[in-house]
Amino acid sequence: MIMIRRILAPAVGVVVSAAFLATATAQRRPAPNLTKPVSVEKAPDTDGFIQRWLVLEPILIRSNAQLNDSFVQKTIKTEYFPDQYTMIPRDGDKVPVNGSELMWHAVDTSVYHVNL
Repeated sequence: MIMIRRILAPAVGVVVSAAFLATATAQRRPAPNLTKPVSVEKAPDTDGFIQRWLVLEPILIRSNAQLNDSFVQKTIKTEYFPDQYTMIPRDGDKVPVNGSELMWHAVDTSVYHVNL
């Protein structure tokens, strides 16, 4: 499940991904439309699509619960790290989540979405 929220920062989208998995996922290569930023800022394209995104490494949620509406609602409303809903992350920032330290990664996309 991917939770996407827009923050009040110029042309930056933020993605917090929560992996509802019982086991760790395998390491994957980035999608071909994602690249590491080469500049500090990136404006939206001519159609207004956000091209710079900040993506948090996946939050691993271990649960035997059924994937139903109440489980999804509870998971989305859970605050996994301090100031989760108000902070403005930067590339390389780290946050403590469930005993692990997860990092924010800036990525640029050549299309209108972030394909994780």
